[in-house]
Amino acid sequence: MAAERTFVSVLRDNVRAHGNSRGFTFVTEERGPGHKYREEELGLADLDRKARALAGHLDALGVRRGAVLLLYPAGLDFISAFVGCLYGQVIAVPAPFPELDAGRAERTLRIIRDADIRWILTDSAHRQKLEGWLAESGLDGEVRCLATDVDVEAD
Repeated sequence: MAAERTFVSVLRDNVRAHGNSRGFTFVTEERGPGHKYREEELGLADLDRKARALAGHLDALGVRRGAVLLLYPAGLDFISAFVGCLYGQVIAVPAPFPELDAGRAERTLRIIRDADIRWILTDSAHRQKLEGWLAESGLDGEVRCLATDVDVEAD
């Protein structure tokens, strides 16, 4: 009987085979005259390191098999958090930022309640705004924010 292949096992096999020579590239267009593009890269070995660190952190918080809300701008931090959730056996629930409009805020609140969310994963640039929104929504103390780019040490 063949071993079960999961996304995590395939990723780890690729890390062993390719290290950082393969990975993800996120391209953004810079505003201003002309067409300038900025590229951010994340190698598979770096992704694996960040994902393992987040998985361990979430496990220490007691989140294993629970759900977390992922509120990130488009970019590589989202990928690292999503894969960290897979590594840590945590249900990742992506959602739009609530402050964009009232409809999205209400939708995000319904997701938090329906999925029994206790942690929101985000980046440090958005944590304070999200904590303010949680307080305005009456959820401070019930739901906490973790800024994965500064609160989680990836050795």
